[in-house]
Amino acid sequence: MNEDDENERRGGGMSADTPVWVFAYANNQWALGEDIPEDPNQSGFTRSMEVANGRTLTILDRDGTVFSRIWCIFELFLTLIGTKDGKVEEETKDGLWAVCTAHTHNYKYPYDGREEERKAIGIISGGSTSDYGGSDFITARETSFPFELIKKSLSIQVESAQSSVESDRVHILNSIVGHPLNQIDNTPLTTHNKYAELNDNLRGNFASSAASLQGAAKEGGEWWKGMIEALSKGSVRDKMEFDFEADGPWGGLTAMQATELVAHLPPTIDVLTIYNAEYGIEFMRALIERVNKSQNMKAIYIVQTSLGGEEEGQEVGLRLAEILSCTTTIEVIVLPAGLIGVKNVEEWGNALMENKTVTTCEYDGELGDENVDQLKTKTKDRKPELEIGK
Repeated sequence: MNEDDENERRGGGMSADTPVWVFAYANNQWALGEDIPEDPNQSGFTRSMEVANGRTLTILDRDGTVFSRIWCIFELFLTLIGTKDGKVEEETKDGLWAVCTAHTHNYKYPYDGREEERKAIGIISGGSTSDYGGSDFITARETSFPFELIKKSLSIQVESAQSSVESDRVHILNSIVGHPLNQIDNTPLTTHNKYAELNDNLRGNFASSAASLQGAAKEGGEWWKGMIEALSKGSVRDKMEFDFEADGPWGGLTAMQATELVAHLPPTIDVLTIYNAEYGIEFMRALIERVNKSQNMKAIYIVQTSLGGEEEGQEVGLRLAEILSCTTTIEVIVLPAGLIGVKNVEEWGNALMENKTVTTCEYDGELGDENVDQLKTKTKDRKPELEIGK
C-alpha cells in the first residue's frame, strides 16, 4: 500500500499483479501500423505513457543502446517533457525516469555495514521508495552503477538517434519540435531548442545521481567538468542532499570540486540540504549565488558548515539577505549563524520584512541574544508570521 502520493509516483505499492507495458510484447509485431500511426502522439507508446502518468523504466544493456534509438528517445521525451493533444507542455511532476541495468555488486547498508549481493542496480531521480527519502540510502544503492554506462549518457544527442524505419525517425523528430501533422513528413531540422532541452533533461537526470557525480569526481578532468555542466542544465525537481563529512558519502571531494558542485546545481530543485561543508567562504559564495538562480526552491538547510572569518561571513550573509528579499518561492531557511551579525542584522531584518514567503528562519550556531531580539522585534508584525529560532 502506498504511504502517500509521492510513493505512488515512484512505484511504491507495486505487486506481482501490477501491469507493466512493454513495447516488444504489447504491440503486435506483425501489424505495427495499427499501433504506430503517422502521428507519434497517437501511438501506442503515447497512450500507454498517459496511463502510466509518464513513469518510465529503462533497462540498459552494456552498450547503452537505448541512448541512440529514436523510439526510446521519444518515450523519454514523453516522460521528461510531456505532451497533450500533440502540443508540447511544461514539464510535470508526474514524469519519472528510472534507469536499471544488470550488474552484480555488493550493496553495503549505510549504518551497520552489512553487505548483500545484488544482481541489478538502478538510478531513480530523488531515490526509490526503498530509500525512505534518505540520501545515505540513495547513495549506497546507486554508488555501484557502472560509470562506463553513465559516461555514455553524456553523449546523448536526440537529433542523431536512429530508427529501423526512417519515416519513424522523421515523424518523431518533427513531433518533438512541435510541428503539426501537415508538416510531419518534413525533413527534420538539424538543430532546434527542443532537441537541446531534451538532451539537457536526459543528461541532467543522470548527472544528478550520486553514482554519476562521485564517479566523475574520481575520474576528474574533462569527465568532471562535463558532468557538472550536465547537472547545471538538468531539470531535477526533487530534493538534493550533500553530507561533506570526511567519512560521509561526499567527503571524498576536494574543496574545489565541492565548490564547483554547488555552483552547478540544477536551478529546478525544491529542497537543498548541505551538511559539514568545511570549505570556507568561497564555497558559501558559490552556493548563495546558485540559490539566487533557483526557480523552485522551497527550502534550504545549511548546517554544521564553516564560513571562514566573521567579517567574510557577514559580507556573504548580506548577499544572501539581498537574494532573500526578492525570492518568491523559499519558505524555510536554516543557515549558519555566522551569516548574520552586528554589521548586517539590520539589513537582514529589512530583507525578511520584504520577503513574503519565508515562514521559518532558523540558525545553526550562536547568533547572540541581541541579534535575535533585533530580528524578532523587526519582524513581529510581519505577515505571514515568521518563526525565528535555533
